[in-house]
Amino acid sequence: MKTKKTVHFVLPLANVDDSAIGLEIDSHFVIEKWAMDQLVELESHFSAMDRDDFVTEVEHVCCLDVGSGYVYVISGEIDHDEYWKPVPETADFVEKWFNRGRYLARINEKIKLMRLFKEGQIETKGSYVYDKRGKEIQPIVSSGLGVAPHKEIPYNLTNGEKEQLSQFLKKYNTPLKLDFLQLAFENLNQSYSVEHDELAFLTLMIGVEVIFNDGNQELKYRITRGMAVLLGSVYDPHEIYESMRKLYDKRSRLVHTAKHDDLLFDDIGRLRFLLRAAILRLLELGIAKDKLSQSLTISGFGDDIAKIKRTK
Repeated sequence: MKTKKTVHFVLPLANVDDSAIGLEIDSHFVIEKWAMDQLVELESHFSAMDRDDFVTEVEHVCCLDVGSGYVYVISGEIDHDEYWKPVPETADFVEKWFNRGRYLARINEKIKLMRLFKEGQIETKGSYVYDKRGKEIQPIVSSGLGVAPHKEIPYNLTNGEKEQLSQFLKKYNTPLKLDFLQLAFENLNQSYSVEHDELAFLTLMIGVEVIFNDGNQELKYRITRGMAVLLGSVYDPHEIYESMRKLYDKRSRLVHTAKHDDLLFDDIGRLRFLLRAAILRLLELGIAKDKLSQSLTISGFGDDIAKIKRTK
């Protein structure tokens, strides 16, 4: 019987802990905890980097405790023939590269969905793709570990959340079906990659504006009231309204005067929470932006716009 050949993928992770072990990213890939020596051995097939230097780099970039002796990775394999599936002779270099890179891109889209599900700066840091014949590793391609995250926000899951996340990753794919939600979603994820806090804050605020700004009312009022109404059946609408009002005032000062002395890291966390909650709520509702604007306009604090959507 012919042995099935596979192509192996390993992607080191930053800002994750034991709570994510065993989580299926999709049908091919799962989060595992590796001994550091196992990753060092894999790296040795791709480069001649000094072991101690490599371990130091992994600990820094993956946000691990010094001397921990382990690393978290996404590991998986796919059919060899599927990976090397021929592309048309007319395909240009970019098309050929994308064909090979589509699996890595798919993993990173799942990481984005994980950040939508729950706060935490989980990231893939580099990648290794290789064939394996018996114990012999045959390298295909790898990428460097990159840089450490700007802010270390650990990604931690309770047992209940882990099961919910597993179902969430099976239910949703990117791009999200509604264009305005996809754009807001991209801004949410971009905020993790921006080096400066004030730019991360503005990136998140753009995501909020994409959802709530319909160009028909004063922007501050539209955003603050819209967020409070959308989330008011789950959270305290008055608290959300006041939080959003203060955050938007900070946005205005930052944009119009470039002053950010009063911008706190907690402000970024709060705004990211509100944007994430809004996107998740709208994924459940599946409501187009024009219908959303109408529902938010006629709804009051504490109203469930899902019911209004069904009756209007």
